[in-house]
Amino acid sequence: MESKEPKYFASPREAVKIISELLIKEDWKTLSRHYYLEGSNIDVEELESGRFFIRTKPPEVRHPGGFWVYKHPFDPSFEYLGHKEIRDNIIIVTVHIRIDEGMGMFQEGREFFAMGKTPKGLQVLPRIVDSEETFGNLPEPTMSLEDLLKGREDW
Repeated sequence: MESKEPKYFASPREAVKIISELLIKEDWKTLSRHYYLEGSNIDVEELESGRFFIRTKPPEVRHPGGFWVYKHPFDPSFEYLGHKEIRDNIIIVTVHIRIDEGMGMFQEGREFFAMGKTPKGLQVLPRIVDSEETFGNLPEPTMSLEDLLKGREDW
């Protein structure tokens, strides 16, 4: 029987590497175990099916590189850039991509996602992701971080 136990990351850099690998493999079940969903109103089945992570319909305005396909947390071609702890238990991770357009011109894109820190390690904090969300728009959080973490002694 497949384990449903939560999984944790040791560091934000490790998280980006593992998340990218899981997105490429489309291993939604393993990736979903790295998410903290309690109090988010997001059904784990949305993650395990891949619907939470992938768009099937391209938005009207989209990047030609296909970055619009991945809804959360980021396109796997992005790399770790840095992170900042904004509270004792919340980390914002920045990933980026640098595209060489030739003739010395580069285009850079950045994405951000949140992680919660526990004594066991880090987990990804979800945000609401609309399946037809326009590329580049950040959706509203499912709830405030304070509400998400209320009553959690281990956070």
